[in-house]
Amino acid sequence: MDLILFSTKYFIMPVNNLNYHSGVETFKSLCIFVLLAFQISANAVEEKLSPAQLQEDFTQLYQDLKSSHINLFINVDEKDYDKYFETISKELTVPLSPLQARIKFQKFVAFGKVAHAYINFPEADYRSFRDAGGRTFPVYVNINGDTWTVSKDYSENALPEGTQITHINSQSVQQLLQTLIKYLSSDTPEIAASILESRLHQYLWLLEQEQGTLQRAYTMTALRENKLVELNINLTTSKTLTSRIDEDKNDTAPKDDALRSFSLLKERVGYLKPGPFYNAENPTDLWDNSQFVTFIDEAFEFFLDEEVSHLIIDVRQNPGGTNSFSDPLIAWFAKAPFKFASKFLIRSSEHAQASNEKRLAQYDDSQNEISNQLAQGYKSNRHGSVFEFHIQPTSPREGKRYNGRVFVLIDRSSYSNAVSLAAIVKDYGFGSIIGEASVDFATTYASMETFSLTNSNIEVGFPKAHIIRPSGDNKAGPVFPDFSLKIDDINEIAAFVLSDRAFQDGSN
Repeated sequence: MDLILFSTKYFIMPVNNLNYHSGVETFKSLCIFVLLAFQISANAVEEKLSPAQLQEDFTQLYQDLKSSHINLFINVDEKDYDKYFETISKELTVPLSPLQARIKFQKFVAFGKVAHAYINFPEADYRSFRDAGGRTFPVYVNINGDTWTVSKDYSENALPEGTQITHINSQSVQQLLQTLIKYLSSDTPEIAASILESRLHQYLWLLEQEQGTLQRAYTMTALRENKLVELNINLTTSKTLTSRIDEDKNDTAPKDDALRSFSLLKERVGYLKPGPFYNAENPTDLWDNSQFVTFIDEAFEFFLDEEVSHLIIDVRQNPGGTNSFSDPLIAWFAKAPFKFASKFLIRSSEHAQASNEKRLAQYDDSQNEISNQLAQGYKSNRHGSVFEFHIQPTSPREGKRYNGRVFVLIDRSSYSNAVSLAAIVKDYGFGSIIGEASVDFATTYASMETFSLTNSNIEVGFPKAHIIRPSGDNKAGPVFPDFSLKIDDINEIAAFVLSDRAFQDGSN
């Protein structure tokens, strides 16, 4: 198991394979990593950085992005980036705290509109703020284009789900989105919006930190009974919010909160929720896939014993992970050898090579097969050039295999390797994709590495690779379903896969 750096939208951590796109998580699935992933923020020096130190770090930030990023100017013209660099450089005339510097530098990195170039959200600072009784916005939202609606309201107003929101603090939600997007590394506004749906409170806090204002209440304009009403939203402490969430759970019907599960639905329809493609059960050994593979094998043995003819693989709200987890799953029903990418193009750079050398020093030869191959690639290709890393295909499973129809269920909150799994199934014709289009991309700039800024020690992530989906389509874009479904109830989805409409697709 080779170790390469992996990223989701919120974390940078080591993993054991090459397929790591963005990653956006569901909050519940990923919160277990907070203490591990952001330790660097907790250890950051609290003294303010001088203007000279800030200028030195900022210059290094831009130079190292230009020399290491696989395609820094793919979405933003270099002249515009240069102009933005000059704008921020002129602002670095007074000492800043590490948090203030992190916010400014992240806005600069996010300007490039590539999800895997980013500086981590200051989770440790936010956690300290909350632990000290700090208050944040208690309303969660759904964002669909220009329309914001309530997902959960834990304020005293308790607005019902689906209530439309038009303004927050007298600013239209469309304007607010444009403001908050500046803090978010994302290829599209849709990706940024999907992040804000579960983390609006955090980015409103970040905005307050940059502005130097801490509020105890916001105003919010909502549409109630066809009338616009202005409401007062008192910000809540962590203790109050937790209490209200627990009350809400007690008042609602029980749901399946299992991290991973499999079951039999109606008329020989099987259901598999694989959960995250990393070892979420043991955060100290994130990329050990042995327990996951055992779970997958047990699931498919169950499906074979029950003579399941239609299988739903549910990767909705899935944060992704690595293909060393998903490949053994796909191998159960794959009809031919498969790869997560038709091409994997890597930019040789000083920082990518240095990261690889650290992995070679950290792990023994049995774990370093890919890193040794990368070392040869960096040795053979000058810094700044791009070379192709050849991926070995994964073969279908030997022995018992599942031969029924496969349906992969995705949504806007399917990220990273969950999107990759859907792309493999779709592009190789192993099954059908149902649900709604992902906002995350199958062809993308990813496979992150990092470098640290000299004075602030802020860690900066950059994508070293261009991952092109199995179909060979090199245009960045989401995975679209073969059948668009706006259904949440799994039994209704089971009825669909048995319907005549589902048999119109010939991919199975």
